[in-house]
Amino acid sequence: MIQRIQTVYLALAILSMALMFAFKISYIETADDLAVITVYGVTLNDQPVQNTWLVLPPWAWNVLIIAALVSAVVMYRNRRRQMLLARASSLLIIAYFVVLYFAGTSLADSFTGVERPSYGVSTYFPVVAFAFVFLANRAIKKDEDLVRSLDRLR
Repeated sequence: MIQRIQTVYLALAILSMALMFAFKISYIETADDLAVITVYGVTLNDQPVQNTWLVLPPWAWNVLIIAALVSAVVMYRNRRRQMLLARASSLLIIAYFVVLYFAGTSLADSFTGVERPSYGVSTYFPVVAFAFVFLANRAIKKDEDLVRSLDRLR
């Protein structure tokens, strides 16, 4: 299980999504206010704020994506199901990235004179996770093609 390269790619994607819990996603700093979006929610001067784009809290998105990736790692014996779970998690990662972008933009629109938010390092972790899931899908497909070609030879 661990010796396969797709498991390593999926583990790196899990690590990338887990690192989002440690850093800011985006923030807006004005003379009077500091608004921050983290995985735990949106805060304005250390007070929680509602955001129209964050219907599902960011931590729930992270937990859902990590659970899908962990289940893809566990499905190493069934490559088709593993590929399906990896594709589903990549779609979840794309949706999560879009939601985070629009949440930051809508937060910036609530301030006058602020055109766009400043993005933290945590914004780029879903992009890295998507790249690793893409590489894992390629490796799973390569394994599946190899097994099918060997089945034809028998």
